[in-house]
Amino acid sequence: MSSTSNERKRNEEMHAKLVNSEKKLSEAQAQIRILQQNVNKLELRNSELVTETNWLKQQLAIPDPPLCVSSTESRNQQRASENELSEQLEKYRRRLEAEQENYESRLSELENEYAQKLASIQEQLINEQLINKKLT
Repeated sequence: MSSTSNERKRNEEMHAKLVNSEKKLSEAQAQIRILQQNVNKLELRNSELVTETNWLKQQLAIPDPPLCVSSTESRNQQRASENELSEQLEKYRRRLEAEQENYESRLSELENEYAQKLASIQEQLINEQLINKKLT
């Protein structure tokens, strides 16, 4: 009688562990889906930034129409205006490059985090499977 009850208790414990393992697997798969969605969103944003960067580069390659300079405006004023425009242009280039680097860096961080979590989850799954095999 006691061997039957021990076996029954053991079976119940194994079943509880199996249910727990399946629950952990389900949670891990949900985390993977969420991380993949985040990576996809960042990849889309990165693609948009690359497109915007390319468009801006194309706009910069178009020669500006000559500035209309009145006869009373001095050459120094014209140079000052050109310098100011060049500085603004360079400022926008730097800002755009910095923003793109930030997005690429964040994307890289998320990809690394995704890989680490995936490896951790897979390791947990393997351990759970080994435990289940030992129990059966």
